[in-house]
Amino acid sequence: MIYADFELLVDKIQNRCKRVLVKKADQYAGEEDRLENFVRAGDLQGMTPADACFSMFSKHIVSIAMMLEEDPETMNRSKKVWDEKITDALNYLMLLEACLIDMGVE
Repeated sequence: MIYADFELLVDKIQNRCKRVLVKKADQYAGEEDRLENFVRAGDLQGMTPADACFSMFSKHIVSIAMMLEEDPETMNRSKKVWDEKITDALNYLMLLEACLIDMGVE
């Protein structure tokens, strides 16, 4: 991939990540705390919000790994499916960083 195409791809991915994060905030966040779902999940499981976030993130990594392990003949999933999986993984990493900052890690 040439540099110009890669830069366009990065911009497209960043925009997609932001759109999904904003949309999902309505479903997963409280009105005051964007990370409330991780705080609550951590409380339920006796772990930190960052641990809860990582636990949820790992589901996406396992899913991507399973897709990559498929036979090349059947691995050819739609671009939409790959985009969704990659976007979710990237967003969880950003949410993990937010959890760490919220916990005082700097």
